[in-house]
Formats: sequence, structure tokens, C-alpha cells
Amino acid sequence: MSQNHFTLSFPLKPSVDAEVVAELLPPLMPALFRANDTIGTVHYSRFTVLSEKTLLFLGDFDGEFAQLMADLAKLAGPVFDAILRHVENPPPSPSSNGQPRSLSMQ
Repeated sequence: MSQNHFTLSFPLKPSVDAEVVAELLPPLMPALFRANDTIGTVHYSRFTVLSEKTLLFLGDFDGEFAQLMADLAKLAGPVFDAILRHVENPPPSPSSNGQPRSLSMQ
């Protein structure tokens, strides 16, 4: 298998303070890391607040992007649901319903 990289950009709602999102992230990370360990193909992933307007989710993984996103939705859905409350025009919730989301790789 070959290692792939992904960057997902989430536009934050204009009313959201990026510092609030940054404070929201640390308590969510253990659940994300458990999901990554269970998936087994994620080398690393992380969220970073790029600016007052943008949150990024970055990572490296083996395999297919669509399968990774489906696995993350299934296993880390509550993490994404907590984050997506602060994102402009989020996809339907809950994330953990096991349905692949329409996210594109950048």
C-alpha cells in the first residue's frame, strides 16, 4: 500500500470564535486517537485552527480515502459532530450513522 495525505478544510461560522474551537479540541482527541488505532491505517491525524475562519483536519494514511472517511464517521462520529456545530453549512448529523460523508480530498 502507498501512504496518502489528506487535508480537509472546515470553514468556521462567522459567529464562532476560533479560540473556542481550539479549546474544544483537546478533550476530543482521545476519542479520535482510539478511532485511528481501531482503523489501523492512520499514521497520524490532527486538527489545527488555521485562522479565525478555518479549521483544518490533516493526516496520513494507507488505503482508500473513501473507506477512511467512512471509518472515521463510524468510529469518531461524535468528535466530528462536536466540531461540525461550529462549521458553516455542515453536512447532516449525526456523523456516526455509518454513512459515508461527501467530503473531498484536497
